[in-house]
Amino acid sequence: MAEKWETKGQNDTYFHSSRKERYKMGNIEDSVEKKGFFAKNPSFRIFLIDLVFIIIISGIIVPFIYKREGVGNVGEFSLQLKAFRYDDRILVTLTVENRQTSGKGDSYIEALFYTIDPETGIIVGDLLPEDKEKRILKASLVDDGGEYVHCRIELSGSSKVLKKKIG
Repeated sequence: MAEKWETKGQNDTYFHSSRKERYKMGNIEDSVEKKGFFAKNPSFRIFLIDLVFIIIISGIIVPFIYKREGVGNVGEFSLQLKAFRYDDRILVTLTVENRQTSGKGDSYIEALFYTIDPETGIIVGDLLPEDKEKRILKASLVDDGGEYVHCRIELSGSSKVLKKKIG
């Protein structure tokens, strides 16, 4: 009984080192191996659900609630208005960006910048930007106490009015 106690089948002293062997000796069924990325990483599924939820909120719901001031589009041109106070002046810039290849580089853009009364505003004009280019129109207005700067833009036969709070 004491001789060769390490051999299999004698006195049940054989040590099963692998999990499969232990399961076989204990009559336990082999577990089904999980296949697929989500089965191996269940926390990644929760992460993806959170990511989709955040994208829906930030991309769909927020733009309906929060309208950006001083930003707009006219055709293939995107417009961005910026304004801030400096001493007794209001400095205003309008960035016009051509997002596509349009071939309208010889057309003209005209912008009327004003705070309260359009009659006291400043008209600035320039050629429209070439393909995928930017043009910046600048103006300096007298600070007459208004909270907003308005900009009436005329380009390519259409017009747009932008409004921006003075920073």
